[in-house]
Amino acid sequence: MKIANITRDETKFLQDRFGKDVEIARHLGVTRQAIYQLRKKHGIQSLKNRAKSRNKKIISESLRTGIKKIELSRSFGLSISQVYRILKGSNDEQNKTI
Repeated sequence: MKIANITRDETKFLQDRFGKDVEIARHLGVTRQAIYQLRKKHGIQSLKNRAKSRNKKIISESLRTGIKKIELSRSFGLSISQVYRILKGSNDEQNKTI
């Protein structure tokens, strides 16, 4: 299969299955840069960027509603430890700017 013929849906499937660009590249026998260009062509964010936007949603949801951390973990499909880490990280960032 030529990499140029891979559709957006196929690219998203590969990302969901293999995760990182480097793992997708190994599977297809191409370079990591080729996978990056493919994602860019189809407008698909890297998993790292998706996590950042997810974390911002968690923080804003927590601050806005005062929702319990266990509920945040369930709604975002994360462990309670991950939620605490994300919220602690946001507090550390706020303290650096003060």
